[in-house]
Amino acid sequence: DTLKSLEEGTLVPEKQKGESCYASMITNETRKIDFTDSAKNIVNRVRGLSPIPTAYAICGGKNTKIFKASIVENTIKGDFECGQVVPGKELIVRTGDGFIRIDEIQPEGKKRMGGADFLRGNKPEKFE
Repeated sequence: DTLKSLEEGTLVPEKQKGESCYASMITNETRKIDFTDSAKNIVNRVRGLSPIPTAYAICGGKNTKIFKASIVENTIKGDFECGQVVPGKELIVRTGDGFIRIDEIQPEGKKRMGGADFLRGNKPEKFE
């Protein structure tokens, strides 16, 4: 309705209702993924920070940017710690309440790639 009114020139501006809110600055601490958090919160953080400034985690002592992640159904068997990588062909990581699949990742000093491509050249055990 708003776009249609704008096109027709019949849009009537209204004053903002309520108080405005302050959004804090995005810091490196804000960007760092905490794998003890819920899968939903982690996926939303990654999505909200992509493509810039980008969420990140530490893998093998290096900053690793994460551009895209998705929630994985909790059918994975085994006892995994938060941040631990599940062995397999997809880059799946344990979170506080389930698992996420990292779909797009960029290791420090490398090009952006898919999670499966990352696994072909690396054997990560845990993200911090």
